Amino acid sequence: MTSRAPAASPDPADIIAALYDIVSGPADSPRRWDDARSLFWPDARVQTVYSGRSGPLDFRNLSVEEWFARASERFRRIDFYDQGVISGYETGGMLATAVSPYVSRHEPGGAIFERGVNYYTFLRTEPGWKVLHLVWEIERPDNPLSRGSAAALDRANWLRCA
Repeated sequence: MTSRAPAASPDPADIIAALYDIVSGPADSPRRWDDARSLFWPDARVQTVYSGRSGPLDFRNLSVEEWFARASERFRRIDFYDQGVISGYETGGMLATAVSPYVSRHEPGGAIFERGVNYYTFLRTEPGWKVLHLVWEIERPDNPLSRGSAAALDRANWLRCA
């Protein structure tokens, strides 16, 4: 997909879809980080929980710019295509949250090499919603997807490609 990302949106689902689109593509293809940057609050944080060298779990806390730099390095080496669904959504006042289980592939429609869940917090701004916080966790043998996240992916009929 090559649609332009909205600078802000009246619907956080549009932002989530745009971010999946932005990070997806063949190895060494430029990602539209300027479009992605426009979707985040200036001091937003991007975090991941993963199995690391320092023990069974580790946590990485990045600025948006640090995330772009790390992701760009990875995307220079591998084809990467993310697809996600929204399995939970809540809004109240100035904040909204969304839960978005995803699958990752090395080619569109190819075998799934990774599953996980993105958790978003959005802030309502004058022009529309902005990502305030994004944290994701990759599925591991010791930490499978929740029943709700797995069911959401199954309903999207993506597990058949695993």
